[in-house]
Parts: sequence; C-alpha cells; structure tokens
Amino acid sequence: MRRDATGWAIVGLTLIAGGCADPLSVDSTQALHEQIVTANRRQVQAVEGAPTTEPPTDKSEMYLETDAKRVKQLDDISGPKVYLSEKLDLGKPLDASETKSVTLSLQQAVRKVVANNLDVQLAQLAPAISQAQVAAAEAVFDAVFFTEFNYANVDQPRPASIVNGFTVGTNSTVQNTADLSTGIRKPLETGGRLEVSTGFDYVNNKTPNFAQTPDPAWTSNITLGLSQPLLRNFGTYVNRSQIMLSRNAHRNDILELHNTLLAAASQVEQAYWNLVLVRRQLAIQQRLLQMTVDTRDTIFARAEFDVNPVQKAQAQAFVEARRYDVIRTAAIVRNASDSLKRLINDPELPVADETLIVPADDPVELPLKYNLLDEVTAALRHRPEVRQALLQIDDASIRQRVADNQRLPLLALSAQVAYEGLDDDLRGSGDRMTDANFISYLLGAQFEAPIGNRAAEADFQRTRLQRQQTVLTYRNTAQGVVLEVKQALRDLVTSWRLITVNRSSRRAAAENLRALLEREERGEALTPEFLLDLKLSTQQRLADAETRELQSVIDYNNAIVRLRQATGTLLEHNKINMQWPVDMFADE
Repeated sequence: MRRDATGWAIVGLTLIAGGCADPLSVDSTQALHEQIVTANRRQVQAVEGAPTTEPPTDKSEMYLETDAKRVKQLDDISGPKVYLSEKLDLGKPLDASETKSVTLSLQQAVRKVVANNLDVQLAQLAPAISQAQVAAAEAVFDAVFFTEFNYANVDQPRPASIVNGFTVGTNSTVQNTADLSTGIRKPLETGGRLEVSTGFDYVNNKTPNFAQTPDPAWTSNITLGLSQPLLRNFGTYVNRSQIMLSRNAHRNDILELHNTLLAAASQVEQAYWNLVLVRRQLAIQQRLLQMTVDTRDTIFARAEFDVNPVQKAQAQAFVEARRYDVIRTAAIVRNASDSLKRLINDPELPVADETLIVPADDPVELPLKYNLLDEVTAALRHRPEVRQALLQIDDASIRQRVADNQRLPLLALSAQVAYEGLDDDLRGSGDRMTDANFISYLLGAQFEAPIGNRAAEADFQRTRLQRQQTVLTYRNTAQGVVLEVKQALRDLVTSWRLITVNRSSRRAAAENLRALLEREERGEALTPEFLLDLKLSTQQRLADAETRELQSVIDYNNAIVRLRQATGTLLEHNKINMQWPVDMFADE
C-alpha cells in the first residue's frame, strides 16, 4: 500500500504553481494540468502492484553441477577468479621506464570524476553564469538616483513690437539661467514608475529696458510623479516574467549539471569495469599462451619420433597467434587505464604519465532486488530531463500569459504634484516652498488600441501552441525515461541469466580439458593429432568460455550502473549528494 502511495506521489510533482495559474485562461491551464497528471498516471498505473523481485537464476542443465565436489574442482582450475593473482605482462611503457601502478577503488574513481572531470567543471560554470543573469533581471526594479544640471548664458536678438509708432519691448534677451533637478526614480513591479525629485530654477535678468521681480529669481520645487498602466503591461506577473524565466534558466543549468554528473559517474564506472575486464582477459590469454607453449614444446620433443615439419609449423603458428592476442590485449589494458585517467582528471595521475591504474574492487555477482514501480517512480521524480521538461512547460506558460496580456489595449494613467516657492535667493525660495502656498497638480491618461491587433493575436497563438508543444515534449520525455528504465532492467536480468549459462559452459569446457589431461597422465598415446587437434582446441574453447563468463559478469555490473543512471539515483548510490538551492523545487 505504501509503495502505491509513493507511485501516486509523482503526480504531485508535475503541478507547477508559479507558471500555470493564469486567471486569463483558466480552462487552458486546467487542461494543461490534466494532460500532465494523466500522462504520469498512465505510467504509474501500468506498473502498480509489481512485486519486489530479483533476476531469476536459471537452473543449470549441466549434469556435472549436481556434484558439488566436482564443481569446486572445476572452479579451482578455471574461471575469472583463478586469475586474480596472475601477474600481467604489459610490456614496456612508452617512456621506457619501469611499469608503475596505483590501486584505485570504484568509489574513489567516482569521487575523483565528480571533483575533477573537465566536463563537470564546465557544467559547474553555467549555474554561476545564469545566477548572475537572475540578479541582472531583478535589478530592473532597482531605484535610480539621478541628477541633472544645466547652465545657460543667453544673449540673443529678438524682434520688438511696435504699437502706434512706439517700440514696445526690447530687441534682445540677455540673461543667465541655471536649473538643477535631483531625485530618485523607481520602476514598480506593477509596471508603473514612481519618481520623487527636488531642485531649483535660477534666472538672472540682464535684458536692456526690461525688468522682473524678483531679480535674480530662484524657484525651488519638490515634485512627486506616478505613472501606471492599467491593462497592457499591468501586473507583477507580466513585469516579473523575465525574472521568472531567468530563474528557470538557472534551475535548468543546475539540472544540466546534475545530468552531466550522472553521465560522468556512469562513464567512469563503466570505464572502471572495462579496465577490470581487459586486465582479466589479458590474464586468461597469458595462461592460454603458456599452455600453448607447453604443448608446442611437447610436440617439438617428438620431432624425431612421429611429428613432421608441417605439424611443427602448425604448433608454432598456434603459439604466435596467441602471443599476438597477448600483445594486443596488453595495449588495450594500457589504453583502458589512460581512458579512466582522462575521465577522473586527477592532478596526481595525468594522462601523459605512464602509471597504470589497478582496480581494487571486484565486480558484483549477487542478484539485485528491484521493483518496477519503484524504479519508474524514482526515474520520473529524479531524472533531470523530466524536471527540465517541466521547466519548459513553466517557461511556455509564462510567455503565454505575457502574450495574453499584450493583446489588451494600452491604458495608462499618470499623476503629478509639485510644490514650488519663489524668492530672490535660494534659501528664501526653499522656505516659501515649504509654506505650500503654490501647489500644482497634473492628471493624465493615455489610451491606445491597435486596429485588428493582428501582431499581438498572432504572438498569443504562437505561445499557446508552443505551450502545447512543451506538454507533448514532457510526455515524450517521460515515456523515454520509462523506456530507459525498462531496457536497463531487462539488460540486468539478461546479463544475470547469461552469467549462469556462461559459467556452466566454462565448467563444461574445463571438464573437457581435465579429462584430456587425465588421459595424458595415464600414458595414452600422445599423437600429434591428439596434441594439435584436440588439446590445443580444447584449451582455446576453455579460454573462450572463461572470457564469455567474465564478459557476462561485467555486463551485469554495467547494467546495474545503467539502471541507476536511468532512475537518476547513481550519485546517491555512490554517497554523493547534490546541494540543491533552497528554492530549487519551490514551484513543484
């Protein structure tokens, strides 16, 4: 019952409160919610009631495995574990020095890749960049302090009026003027603007035959102004939309970092197991080479008895072919070590250095218990791609609401009140201003409505369709994630079953070789045909069976890695926890 409740909990994660509560399109938003909830409900319902189980262990049909003593005997002479203490011949390093090595556990490798991997370091920069972009978007509403000062020395001619033959006025204007305005301007989240300013105007008249009082004239003022749109561009949601989009971009970069970490951890684990694989393959091939050399020496010792030159050449050809495999695999081991070093990017283990990494951990050979419902639920909850798809829906919803608002007419109101005072000095004008004897008011309105409004309607239609696209993208992403989980589980089950099959095959090959060696010890005729056609081919079949068993064990461990990556829990299994921002999932 508890597992079912956990499965349904994923439905709640799909509801984005901040981006989907649109009073202008309630029906559309409700339909959006229902599509997302339905998409997840279908995935969860499809696996409800799935039991916790483990990969089935196929019962071997090999008659030898009914005898525990014989099984132990065969496992003592064959199988991947026989080669654990095998000393590997890797040839000379490229720098012609002595081969050096360093032992590394799987958890150490994963921690190093998280700390040092270059792809991870690049991904870590993106959230810091987008965080700065969030701060820049929020700064749009920061108050601005301003100061404006102008000074003018006016000496300009002008026409004079003549009334009844007499000249009225003067033929020039001569004066000194200055004005200062300083204050604070604050954009409002509602879309308006508030401005408070104070300053003065100064006029010193020097015009001939013209006088004014007071002279000089100082006019001090305090002005308070407010402008506010009421339809288009109104409201905190519209005006904070860029901030919300920037925050989503920041969250998306963090999720992309999480995705990069998952990929890097998966790559390093699979590279680690690949190194284990090729090292043990080399050990198998080295032992096969040694057995082939021993058989060749036996054939050469009978050269004067019953071995002809063609058979000697055949025996030597077997040796050289297996020596070729050893040399090639030794190079593959060094390449695998370098590939692992490049992933972990440890300053103490540069790629150019010829030090070899020696894995300290053995692959897991125990059945992993799993529950399909739990795995699907974990994937839908933890996979960064799913959360990123939800952010895309949120972004599209924000843009649709803004586009919806832009369809409205423009209606804006403005108001201003000013207190002024006049005197022949600055201080006196300030005192008169505070008496509040001169107060000016201004009220204004602006209205604008595009005829047809085609551009805004088209933009709204575009954003509405884009939001539908993001919902389909989310559903597609969720299906892809579920598919990855099922494929990873199926690979896990298949590789586990193949371990049993390949182990039985290896034991059969070992029994075949053991029987041949017994015949050899009993003194049966060691003909060239026996040695060439039977013994060497039996040794090869055993080596091939050992390699297949080893490959299936490594495949099983890689399947576990891919399953944990598919569910988004690979980091947690390696005891690495993401430090999420406090408001990272506030809208879920």
